[in-house]
Amino acid sequence: MTAHSNNATTHLALSAIRPPAWLGEEAGERLVERLEYLRHTPARVVWVGEGTAWADSLATRYPNAACCGYRPDETPAGSAPLSPSDAACDDSFLARLKKRFAKDKRKSATVSFRTADPLHLPEEPGGIDLFFSNLLLYRAADPTQLLAAWQPLLAEDAPLFFATLGPDTLKELKAALACDSAPRWPPFLDMHDLGDILVRLRYAEPVMDMQMLTVRYERPETLRTDWGPWLGLDAAERLNAIPFPFTLTVELVFGHAWRVTRLAQPQQDPRAPRPIVWQPRPGKPQEPTTPQ
Repeated sequence: MTAHSNNATTHLALSAIRPPAWLGEEAGERLVERLEYLRHTPARVVWVGEGTAWADSLATRYPNAACCGYRPDETPAGSAPLSPSDAACDDSFLARLKKRFAKDKRKSATVSFRTADPLHLPEEPGGIDLFFSNLLLYRAADPTQLLAAWQPLLAEDAPLFFATLGPDTLKELKAALACDSAPRWPPFLDMHDLGDILVRLRYAEPVMDMQMLTVRYERPETLRTDWGPWLGLDAAERLNAIPFPFTLTVELVFGHAWRVTRLAQPQQDPRAPRPIVWQPRPGKPQEPTTPQ
């Protein structure tokens, strides 16, 4: 049985403004690089958001894992639409046998791509051993909803990794368009705000960092191809006011944390008084107590 919210009509409103394809791949590659020092062998890996190049890397790194990529917007070519009756991304016994005895003897896992509401992923509670979210959180008005919905899907001690856009993204474009004419973009939370959300949701050991990308555009056509949807219907007219070549900043915010549900043992204050417990002297039999 897959996990779904009790309110089946509740859907997450995502901003329609998606990043350029190259940025999704770049952020995804940097996410995967963070696994270099992770001592973790997942049985099930789930990726939600942008990018496809990660699939080969993760399938090779974890050849025995069941890997699934969810898209909130579209169904990739050659992929069947997701229905509630679907096994969660080829996780059936038959699918595992096919992967094991496939004619292609390369040691790599099979990766499936599906379309699903990221707030209601058709996954078993506690069934995901490694979770990625790539350039999706910024599209939610409140990323807390997503991070809270994903937490019960994680297995005990399973990590969640994410990449999103930070507040310095496209700051040059905002300045060039002026405040009164700048389009309404999604709010970009900084890494401190996202770290606070992880703490409030009781994710364990959250780690945050950020990286700046600098992109130089020689012609307005290239910039319009990448960021036209962010500029609105009058993108061409807006770009006429910008001198080229033009340099843009993209801030990538990365974070990871763990799901730990075990209650930590309270640490005793070494300065607190401790009760004295009397023990018999070694080698000396304890005298019986005569009741009064």
